Amino acid sequence: MPLTSRRNARRIWPRLLCAAGLAAGLALTPVTASPAATTSLRLQPEFGPPTTQVDLFGRGFWAHEDIEVTVGMSIRARAWTDDRGEFFTTLNVPGDTSAGRARVTATGQSSRLTATATFTVRNP
Repeated sequence: MPLTSRRNARRIWPRLLCAAGLAAGLALTPVTASPAATTSLRLQPEFGPPTTQVDLFGRGFWAHEDIEVTVGMSIRARAWTDDRGEFFTTLNVPGDTSAGRARVTATGQSSRLTATATFTVRNP
């Protein structure tokens, strides 16, 4: 006589299948960036007259994410992050930007993570 009866097997199989499904689901759950991810945005140069071309280097975003770059409230550039969540793009400081500090913000369109830096506009 076998150690488990058919009656016990009927109760065990659903539990085993449920446990296997749970394990498979956990194994396939995607890993995303933690909410505490540190983003950064670096500008080169950090100051100059209106129409200056500025190189932007960003990091700490999600991999393969669309990035929108704004100066003040206007979108001035777009970029796409690489496998490490980093991007590079350029923008021209608008010609009508007043002298002073202009806030440059990079925003991940999927993660909604942001990074900011300041460009100082100096009149020639």
